[in-house]
Amino acid sequence: MQTGRAEESAAVGDVIRQYNQCRGPNRYSIIVEQGALQYVRVAVDLAFDPTFREELVRQDIALALGTNSGKTNTGDNLYGLFGLKNRRFEQPEYANTIAGTVQGVAGVKWAIVRVFSVLPAADDPATIIDDPATIILDATSERFNESVAAKTGEILSLFSAHLTLTTVVEPVKGAC
Repeated sequence: MQTGRAEESAAVGDVIRQYNQCRGPNRYSIIVEQGALQYVRVAVDLAFDPTFREELVRQDIALALGTNSGKTNTGDNLYGLFGLKNRRFEQPEYANTIAGTVQGVAGVKWAIVRVFSVLPAADDPATIIDDPATIILDATSERFNESVAAKTGEILSLFSAHLTLTTVVEPVKGAC
């Protein structure tokens, strides 16, 4: 399931089939399918509480959202919103949940999700670059979606470089 481990899928399938035949009931054929991470892009506009240090609040937001480094066997946060321990195959995610998670971080006064979209498939998320001079992503990469669902055999994941946090002035409350 982790990035760069696709070649292990066949070996795992062989071991499980061998155990089923030699030690298990051997009633049903077992098919092992390789899971994949479907990376998303998230851009959030937010207002910070001036009594908090902005860089610490940004770290806490990344921790709450469960961003990952895209490398295998690292100390990535597995328990944030997009952390692997909290995700299931084909599980959708909603922009309102992302906004609520960011809003729940101490030091954030206000937050709104501006971009929430699926990125092109890749084993290494660092190769998905949204620099127009290098690679031009399709129009859907900068699109706002209320919800995004992973395809069959995929789990949504947020690479740290695909999270954009933009500081804005808190909107002025109107008379109504």
